[in-house]
Amino acid sequence: MSANNSVQEPKPGVRGWRAFFLVFGCGTLAAFVAMGSIIGLARFIFAGVSAESEPIGTFSRAPRESTKAGVLDVCGKGVESSGMLSNPVRKDADEPPVDSATASPSERPRTVRDACAWKVVGADGSNQTLTLDYRAVMSDSGDKSKLEIAESDIRDKKMDIARDLDRIVDDSQPRGMSTDEAYSVFGTSSDDPDVLTYVMIGRVKSAVFTVRLEGASPQDGNLEEKKNSYSGMVRRVMPYIKSDFERIVPD
Repeated sequence: MSANNSVQEPKPGVRGWRAFFLVFGCGTLAAFVAMGSIIGLARFIFAGVSAESEPIGTFSRAPRESTKAGVLDVCGKGVESSGMLSNPVRKDADEPPVDSATASPSERPRTVRDACAWKVVGADGSNQTLTLDYRAVMSDSGDKSKLEIAESDIRDKKMDIARDLDRIVDDSQPRGMSTDEAYSVFGTSSDDPDVLTYVMIGRVKSAVFTVRLEGASPQDGNLEEKKNSYSGMVRRVMPYIKSDFERIVPD
């Protein structure tokens, strides 16, 4: 058979309407894949930014209506277990808090009281004494709410604090304590003028507390540096004190 009469075989490949739909389908699929990648990347970046902007340890809880006896123990479970004190040595009798729910069941309002003290090492290596005492009002009385009683308590403590110091170097509202109310004074002890004393009075919900840090007066007379050092130590333990009151004292 001659070359002119031979039947030519079709070239490999897809043509016509099949080729059109094949190209159109591949292009559409590629577009969807690209768009999905962009959306996924955007979600990843947004999630990362949201996680960074949210404070660590934030949580929500239901309002606390009551607290069982023996649950609130700020001295033992709050301060001592915080790990924020340098070489703490307990100086008090380490007795459990006094809860009127068990000590005087008929008493109103119900209160929880405690006081504790530690010998600690300050930032400058000197020996210091840290004390904590508190009174948490756990229920309303017949004519006053928990909060009204606590607000009266903190007013009384502010009036008493001036009698504890012989010379007040500074009195102010301390920063960074995150309490509902706070007041602090710094000066020399009325019992011994060579002893420096930093006292902070605070309120969290219906609990009122006093934190006191005492140590020897510096030989160089740098009271400002000492004040910053004392307030810094109290500030380190405050989150643990606040957390116990905030979680356990009824709303």
